Amino acid sequence: MKKLLKMAFIAAAFFVTSCGKSDDGVSNKDLVGTWYLESATINGEVQPYTDCEKRTNIVFTTTEFSSVGYATKNDTCTELGRNSGTYTVSGNTIFYKKQDGSSYSSEISLSGNKLTITQTKKDESDKEVTGTTVYIKR
Repeated sequence: MKKLLKMAFIAAAFFVTSCGKSDDGVSNKDLVGTWYLESATINGEVQPYTDCEKRTNIVFTTTEFSSVGYATKNDTCTELGRNSGTYTVSGNTIFYKKQDGSSYSSEISLSGNKLTITQTKKDESDKEVTGTTVYIKR
């Protein structure tokens, strides 16, 4: 169950991304670059990640994003999938629109080269689960 939630939050990180730097928020240009998965918590519990999973990344231009996720399955590093679309930032929230037309938002913070994305969603038993994912800019 925890492994499933962990993988769900890795996958969700591609669907929901946001960023905030101060009370005034940040501009899209603050996000430009490639951000790699560093760490994550689910309901405050630190999730262990393999080197494979840490290949997960999000690339931002000034108006578009693309992301790719990785997970270890049967001792093999496997790509989970790719997503891309456009985004806008307002304060500490990013609004993300995928190419398929679906849209999402997340709360974020930006400190130096660390992007923190926080989202709350319901698990399969309809309980709220809060995941916080930290990305590092390289």
